[in-house]
Amino acid sequence: MAIEIISATIAVVSAIASIIIFFYTQSKSRIVTLKEYHIEDNSDEMFNARKNVYMMDEDEIVDLTTDDRDRALICTHYQFYATLYLNNVIDRDVYNKVFGFAAEKLYTKLEPYIMKRRERDTDNHNLCCEYETMVKKYLRK
Repeated sequence: MAIEIISATIAVVSAIASIIIFFYTQSKSRIVTLKEYHIEDNSDEMFNARKNVYMMDEDEIVDLTTDDRDRALICTHYQFYATLYLNNVIDRDVYNKVFGFAAEKLYTKLEPYIMKRRERDTDNHNLCCEYETMVKKYLRK
């Protein structure tokens, strides 16, 4: 009888410890992901891409006959992190405060390009759909 009580107690303590460790590592992982995002977002490549996109007028933004590496890079970058954002992999409050303004500003600038790409690439009508959802549902208030 005493062994069964001891075994049950150890099982309960182990389960509680596992739950605590799970939530601690999940919280830590979300912060690490945001740090990695910050590093990537401030790379020379992303800095130059943002600068180039901000300098484009609307006609240049929607011109699909020119090199669209910078526009595509930014869209891909924010699409990836929007997917993490929408699936609660990264902390939304921190993201909104630190990165939200830039994400929304770039989406507003790139929205005509994204729509034009969706129109042209009919097999890719979901281009940047998570990025769009993140901005329209959570960042624009």
